[in-house]
Amino acid sequence: MWRRAFMRQIAAGSGIISLVLLVKDRVNRNLVYADAMNPNNLSNLKLRHVQVFVRHGARTPLRILPYLEQVTWSLDDLMADPPDVGVLPYVVKDLRGQPLEMGLFESLSRSVTFKGGAFAGQLTKPGKRQMYDLGQNLRKEYIEGHKLLKPDFDRDQTFIRSTNITRTTESAVWMVSGMYNTVANDPKYVNMEPLTVFATTEEDEILYPNHTFCGALNRLSKRITQHMHEITGLLADRDALEQAIDYDLKTHKRRLDFVDLRDEVAARLAHDMEVHPVLREWFDKIDNYAVQILARMVTGNDPSLQIQRELLRLACGPALRMVLDNMFGVIQRKNRYKMEVYACHDSMMISLVIALKIFNGQWPPYAADLRFELLEDEKGQFFVRVKYLGQDQELPIEGGGAYSAVAVYTIEKFEEFLSELAINQRHLKDLCSLKSAYTEPLQDLDDSEGSYFTAGKKEK
Repeated sequence: MWRRAFMRQIAAGSGIISLVLLVKDRVNRNLVYADAMNPNNLSNLKLRHVQVFVRHGARTPLRILPYLEQVTWSLDDLMADPPDVGVLPYVVKDLRGQPLEMGLFESLSRSVTFKGGAFAGQLTKPGKRQMYDLGQNLRKEYIEGHKLLKPDFDRDQTFIRSTNITRTTESAVWMVSGMYNTVANDPKYVNMEPLTVFATTEEDEILYPNHTFCGALNRLSKRITQHMHEITGLLADRDALEQAIDYDLKTHKRRLDFVDLRDEVAARLAHDMEVHPVLREWFDKIDNYAVQILARMVTGNDPSLQIQRELLRLACGPALRMVLDNMFGVIQRKNRYKMEVYACHDSMMISLVIALKIFNGQWPPYAADLRFELLEDEKGQFFVRVKYLGQDQELPIEGGGAYSAVAVYTIEKFEEFLSELAINQRHLKDLCSLKSAYTEPLQDLDDSEGSYFTAGKKEK
């Protein structure tokens, strides 16, 4: 706009004085505007509420890979608590406050026992320490810095929800314990009432893409899996890696799975365990293919924006709706909590960052955190700031408000940004029951055309 005015001044021949005055006025207005958006000059914004989605800490692998030599996952050592720090007592209840039994997926994990006695998918000593350290970082921001929370744990300020899986419930509690500097046998907390971690049944779970109980998502996932051969280089590298580690197709009856393999190698690396030299050398490629596969499970293979939208709705729509509802609950004084913690998994984290358009192309690490902060200015206007892995994130939101240049957006623009994806659970159930042409798996797919799992004939 100012350039057009500049050209009009020249065309009108109004002279150098007019030009100088115009530029000076523009510069002055720029200085004021820039000062208002300076990230170090947000003192008129007060933090009112924060929601923290967090991936669990380091854990044992999810399954035994029979083609790899097992390492020892010591029940006595790796499953112990970290020294010198403590964990708050807790109980798991359903969303109505009633006792909740161990979930189906946790039961299945405990049926898999590794050499050394540890179960599959269990939070380990290093994982507990990761979560405690994350809690220490959150303490610096939200207790010591913003003073959003009291110095001692207050159940009226903090709500904790997790999937009904032990590694996530434990991760949430270890993180909160780190926020309050809990030490082993801390007399301050020895006799405290256990804090409550809320969870729900697998059928109603929204903290991971629920393939098991969402028919449409399950069918879409099968179709997507049948297109994984489209990932550039995957088939050739899969063949090469199978040959390098003497992977026997006849014995295992399915092709090498990059996601399973990444899970195993990443778990070993996180615990300084032995990794086959070939797999260590190949890990960057294994990781890259696994990330692409996981991302496709929530974005699809078809470039159609409609299909991507439907997938993201099914994968994380209710979680996004919950984030918005929690914020508006604070604004309307119906939500008393200052912090809401949601302990979940890599599949949910990657779904959320893709939905927010801040995906960095990397697998969400152990103890990854995604935060939604609600801020208020002196005029009573509310803003949202998103942080991933502790860093402010710029969202593709135009006209987000006076603070948009520093990744702070008006609540109205943030809601509009998520409007096509955020759905409630009732809407989710309706979508899950629908069938359409693109939710049906392909039929009679020849492995020469790239079926990802089938151990049929090699591609030509």
